[in-house]
Amino acid sequence: MKAGDKFQQPSLRVNELWQTDFTYFKIVGWGWYYLSTVLDDYSRFIAAWRFCAVMSTSDVSHTLGDALAFSELNHYYLPSELEEWLHRFLRYYNQDRYHESTDNLTPADVYYGSNPTVTD
Repeated sequence: MKAGDKFQQPSLRVNELWQTDFTYFKIVGWGWYYLSTVLDDYSRFIAAWRFCAVMSTSDVSHTLGDALAFSELNHYYLPSELEEWLHRFLRYYNQDRYHESTDNLTPADVYYGSNPTVTD
């Protein structure tokens, strides 16, 4: 597999896809420190960051929590609201989103064999 210059399905709006990253800093006499960031893929906006003395999973979790609070995502007031959002997302994921790992077919195309290249 070879990396491309661009994503085949780039994000089309803010908050559709986030990227996380740790950047390493060596401070003379102190050792390593880390910058944990959450970056919005579409806008390249850093939605949240934390300066950390260690690099741990809890640092990533806290940075993601900060980003969620900043963006006001994940605020559902009824279980039915979350269920409706999940229904829409999973329909998109299975029916409309092409996956490079399945030769750019949707999961539904592969599952049901509805694409000629799948059944040949």
